Amino acid sequence: MTATTTTNEAFEYLARVFEEREIQAQLDELGAIGWELITAKWEEYPFGGRTHHQARCILKRRVIAKRDIFADPEDLNELEEGDEFASTLSALRS
Repeated sequence: MTATTTTNEAFEYLARVFEEREIQAQLDELGAIGWELITAKWEEYPFGGRTHHQARCILKRRVIAKRDIFADPEDLNELEEGDEFASTLSALRS
């Protein structure tokens, strides 16, 4: 990493409902691409004269973004949208 590059660590979150018969396969699939289960709440619901179960889950995964803190204004288009530093530089250019 160069002296003018910073690393921003953040998380993105996913809220999903999984039916009881698919939860293990879905969590394995999501876990393989970096999602981590934070919480799961089991719920019962009646449907078609039977009781079914589902899990309301919240998952997260780490997002790491590197950016040059001394980026040229021409490079601002390549920076992430919502980047506070980029928007400050853009405002100063105007």
